[in-house]
Amino acid sequence: RRCVQETGYQRRVHGKIYIENIYKLKMLTKIFRSTSKVALSQIKNAQAVRTLTPVSSRLFGSTELVTKSKGKLLKVLNSEIKHENENYAQEDTIQTFLKDNQWKLQETDDSNTIEIAKTVGDTHVFVQFQSRSPNYDEGQEENQQDQKQEGQEQQEEQFEGEDYCDFTVILTKKGQNHSLAYECTSYESEIEVQYVLPVEDVETYKRSSRFARGNSRYMGPEFNTLDERLQTALIEYLKGFGINEELAVFVEHVSLDKEQRLYMRWLQNLAQFIEK
Repeated sequence: RRCVQETGYQRRVHGKIYIENIYKLKMLTKIFRSTSKVALSQIKNAQAVRTLTPVSSRLFGSTELVTKSKGKLLKVLNSEIKHENENYAQEDTIQTFLKDNQWKLQETDDSNTIEIAKTVGDTHVFVQFQSRSPNYDEGQEENQQDQKQEGQEQQEEQFEGEDYCDFTVILTKKGQNHSLAYECTSYESEIEVQYVLPVEDVETYKRSSRFARGNSRYMGPEFNTLDERLQTALIEYLKGFGINEELAVFVEHVSLDKEQRLYMRWLQNLAQFIEK
C-alpha cells in the first residue's frame, strides 16, 4: 500500500514537471517566433535601402568617364608621336654600308627581326639579328655631354661591357644541303664568336631563337675553349665573307634604329585604336 501511495505521489510530481516543461517550451517558441519576425523585418528593410540607394556610376563605368579619359590619352599620345617624329632620322651610314658592301636588307614593319644577305663566290651569306632597346648610357648620351669629366668617366666604367648585340651568320654553298652557322655577339664594335656548328635544316634554324637552338641541338663546344689556332682559322674564314668590325657597327646601329621605328609604329597603332 505504501508503495502504491509513493508511486501515485511520484506520478503527480512527474505530471507537474511535465506541464511546467510544456509551458516553458511554448514560451520559448513564442519568443523565437517574435525574434524571427523582427530579424526578417530588419533584413527586408536593409534590402529596400540598398535597392533605393543610388550606386555611383564609377563602379560600373560610364560614357562620360570614357570620353574624358580618351581625350586625355589621345593628347598624350599625339604629343609623344610628334616628339618622336621630329627627333627621328635614320643614319645615312646605314644605306651607305648596304650599298658599298652589296648587302640586301630584308625586314617587315611589324617584325623585330632584321636580315641582310649577299653572295660571295659560290656561297650565300645570311646575317640575322633582332632589334634591341638602347642601354642607359646610349639613351642619355646628350645629358652626359653636360656632365663633368669625372662624372663621365664614372658612367663609362659603370656601363662598360653592356653594349652588345647578338647575331647569327649562316654560310650556305650552292648545290649543298648543309650550311655552317656562326653564333656571334657584337661587343663594342668587335665580334665575339660563341659557337660554330653545321646545320642541315636551315629554314627551321632561322625561325628558332638562339635559346631554342641551344635547347634542341648540340651547339658544339664553346668557341673560347677551342685550340687558339682553330679559333683564329675560323675567324679568318668568317672575315673573308665580310663579317668584320664594320658589319659589327652596322648591326649595333640598325638594331637600335629598328627598335625606334617599332616603337613609333606602336604609338601610331595605339592612337588609331583609341581614335576609332
